[in-house]
Order: sequence, then structure tokens, then C-alpha cells
Amino acid sequence: MNNILVFLAEGFEEVEALAIIDVLRRGNQPVTTVSITGSLAVRGSHDVTIQADMLLEELHSGVLPKAIALPGGMTKLNECEPLLELIRRQHEAGGTIAAICASPRVLGATGIGDGKMRATCYPGIEEQVPGFVLTGADVEVCGHIVTGRGPALALPFAFRLLEEVAGRKTAEQVAEGFLYSL
Repeated sequence: MNNILVFLAEGFEEVEALAIIDVLRRGNQPVTTVSITGSLAVRGSHDVTIQADMLLEELHSGVLPKAIALPGGMTKLNECEPLLELIRRQHEAGGTIAAICASPRVLGATGIGDGKMRATCYPGIEEQVPGFVLTGADVEVCGHIVTGRGPALALPFAFRLLEEVAGRKTAEQVAEGFLYSL
């Protein structure tokens, strides 16, 4: 699968989800939004509802995506075993995984941290991200994992993810249209 999958659960952080989706699509990356709720309509933490492209149950289990992106918010992504298993497989294959704000706790729930991998997360959830060295950086890249600290960092995070999947030149071109400097 050549798509970048953006997973949505009730209570997702809207600015983070939309920044990821918008920046990647402007970079001509194929993005598919995936609901883990059993419904295509997913309500964010500030009552903005997004119509997901597909349900988690519709994913082909044997095929890994180009990347997995997890917007933050206090969602139940970390309790979704099919998603956790997909992330484990993506990690084992060296595929890109991106998590911002509270969603690095999903990475913690997968057990993929080896105690040396750097990450960042929203302040106050550090104990829910075991196996990672938490740096407190705005955006952290460690191997194939990109993490971001919170909503104010949604654009820098999204641009770093775009750079990972499409290259620096593409990220710079999209950033220029945003009047944003990388």
C-alpha cells in the first residue's frame, strides 16, 4: 500500500489531524483517513466531525502502508489492538510512524521502544510512553519514528513527516506556499 494512513478516534485533536492531512496532500502524498470507531463520522475533541475515508476493519491486514500518522487527543487509539499490531509490524519493517501530542502513548502501548529511541510527547503523559528517551523537543525524529509535542507544533510536525516520506525538496516547496520556513 502506498498510502499514508491517518488514524482517527473520538476525541482526536483537530488541528493536528488536519495539519497532517493538509500538508501531506499538498505534497501530493496519498492520504487515507481511517476511523477506529466503527463509524466513518469521527468527532474531535472540540466537536469538529471529520468523515473518514474508511473503517479500520476495511484495511487489508497483510499490506503495510507508506506511513502511519497518529494525531493526538485523549483518544482510545492506545486501546485498539488491531492498530497496535499494525504499528508493531510497521516498526519491524522500518516503515515511517508519526505520533504527536498524546499519541506517543500509543507507541508506548505497542512495546516497540528499546530504551534508547528518542521521542517527545505532550507534557504530563511521559509515564505513558515507556521504552523511549523523552527529549522534550518540539519535534523529534529517531530512525523511522517522528514525534511531536503538541497542537502548537502541528505544522512543524507535519512538515517533518512530509520530509520523511517525500524528501526535503517537496517539503520546502509546500512550506513556501504556507509562508513557512523549514
